[in-house]
Parts: sequence; structure tokens; C-alpha cells
Amino acid sequence: MNSFEMKSWVVDGPARWRVQRGHLSDSDEPILVIDDFSEQPDAWVKFAATRPFRKLAPYYPGVRSEVSQDYLKLHLPPLLPLVADVFGCSAGVRPTECFFSMVTDRPETLAPLQRMPHIDGGGDDKLALLHYLCHENQGGTAFYRHRSSGRSRIPAAEFGAYETALERDVAAHGLPVAAYPRGSSELFEKTGACPAAYNRAVIYRGINLHAIDIPADFDFDPRPGHGRLTINTFLLPA
Repeated sequence: MNSFEMKSWVVDGPARWRVQRGHLSDSDEPILVIDDFSEQPDAWVKFAATRPFRKLAPYYPGVRSEVSQDYLKLHLPPLLPLVADVFGCSAGVRPTECFFSMVTDRPETLAPLQRMPHIDGGGDDKLALLHYLCHENQGGTAFYRHRSSGRSRIPAAEFGAYETALERDVAAHGLPVAAYPRGSSELFEKTGACPAAYNRAVIYRGINLHAIDIPADFDFDPRPGHGRLTINTFLLPA
């Protein structure tokens, strides 16, 4: 972990969870990191290898496949006390999406919006639960601040002003080159990153500006067990 002030403890979950709780480095926005998230991570990798992957979302830079409902039944119930404590979802959460995901799109194919940090649409309280079933060399998740507006989180009420400021930036500096975001740029400042680790889960609000943080030598391998396999779940307050 870097650029986060984290507190650690151990709790009982489907496995013996090692939990870190902290805040994104430039705000009071919480982040929750859980290592040893699944009791049988290898089984989920093997299951992913049997699934058909395809393009399911226009802006996700890769392919996806639906995850068995058993995944949610196993992992959501023990999460509820943590999510209530850290994110204030005292009535619980409900999943809206749950997919195996693999980054497979090469930099030269990226659309302009894919070359910049983004937020997850769907509500200010929407949580992203990202479960890494890959290793640190496959890259993690980075968080950013938009330089000209000073915003690192973009709630719905501020999105129009942010979009206008970003359009001015692009007019002044041009579009980012065809590459994944990697570090600070003229438009965005990287404020921190959560590295991938096998069987690690990270939870944060989707309104925080973030991006896939992959290394320069990333190989875009499309095979579960070899490439950047994650399970991406989105949650809304119940």
C-alpha cells in the first residue's frame, strides 16, 4: 500500500481476513482493503477459466463474464458490518453488478475517455468492490485529483462543472496520448495507489477519480491465471 494512512486488524470472514482501513490521501474518503478475502481463491480462478468472456461495457478496457451467485452469497454477508462501519451503510447493501474482468485492450486502441481517470456512474453512494485474482505485477488501482478544478471526488451535483473544466483542459493541452493513465500528468495528479495482491479486495466509493494502474511491461494476457483477473462488484445502499 502507498499514500494511505491505514489501520490494520484481523476479523473473521469466509477466511481469516486481514483488514486495513484508511482514507484516500487527499480527503476524508474511506478506503477498505481486505487480504485473504476468499477461502478458495484458486477455485474462482479455475471457474473463471471455464467461462466465456466478451465485451460487456463500452468503457471497460477488456472483457468480462458473469460470476456465479454463490460468490455473492459467500462474501457479502460477512462484509456488511465492515461496510456499515466504514461507509455508513447501516441498512446493508445490494449488488447491482458482479463480473469477472480482464484487462485486454492495448493502449493504441483506447478511446480518449479511457486514457484518463474516471468515476463509476450510478449514484454518489455506489461502492466499488474490486477483488484481485492476480498478482502485484499485474497492477493495482490508482487515485487522482483533477488539477484545474481541484476535485478528487465527483458527486453528481458537481459533474457538469467538472466536465466543463475538463473540456477546457483538453482544449488547452490536447487529448492524452493513447496510453493507460500512469502517474501524474498535465490534467491529473496521482494522489495514491492500492497495489494488486492475490486474493486482496479493495472497497471505495465510485465517485473518487481512479484508474487501472498497470505497469509499462503489462502483457494483456487474456487467460485467467495468467492475466489481470479481477472480480468487480458494485454495491448500493439497501
